[in-house]
Amino acid sequence: MTLSSLSSLYSDLLRLFFPARCPVCDRDLAGNEWICTDCREAIRRIRSDPGLRLLEGRPVIAACAYEHPLTELIPIAKSAVRPILFPLLADEIVIALTAAGLARYPEVIVPVPLHPARYRERGFNQAEVIARRLGKVCDRPVAARALKRIRHTPPQKQSDRETRLQVLENAFAPGPDADMVAGQRVLLIDDVVTTGATLTASWRALEPLRPAGVIGAAVARTVSTKTRY
Repeated sequence: MTLSSLSSLYSDLLRLFFPARCPVCDRDLAGNEWICTDCREAIRRIRSDPGLRLLEGRPVIAACAYEHPLTELIPIAKSAVRPILFPLLADEIVIALTAAGLARYPEVIVPVPLHPARYRERGFNQAEVIARRLGKVCDRPVAARALKRIRHTPPQKQSDRETRLQVLENAFAPGPDADMVAGQRVLLIDDVVTTGATLTASWRALEPLRPAGVIGAAVARTVSTKTRY
């Protein structure tokens, strides 16, 4: 199935289960739109900067800037109301990977896991929803349980990278699917990247398994001048 046909399928499902209203501004939607034209055009795509850095010089590909309307849209998608928005947002990652010449790089896709308590609360892992969409579009296996989160950590929205890394130390461990990453090029997925600490901590948990390489990817990243990987 092609990217365009998958997009059409998700749009049809969205239209079936939800009113034809923009989830950000509540305007009427036309045709197969999942977000209104004004809000869609307000999304700032990142094409010329393929990355701040993950761990040891590994790149992070973030498709868009985490600002309006994504600062409203992604929290809506994280709610139990509209998780179907995440597959649509995942298409932005495909475009960004292609623009960076990295669409064929990954051999396996690994989502950053949620702690079981958070998963029970939300009912899904947004990184896994994104990863599974990418797996279908890029024809790559998804190792959804390559990592597991073994410590529940509090939100760190206002913390800097070093503080986040300290809080996340030993928060992740290899999971039941960990053998799928051995010797493979890994695409590590999260929804939003701020300091890169979550991706770094996740990668460190996989590193003993000796993957051939890793890149990180997310729908969006913060673009503050104070934020550096």
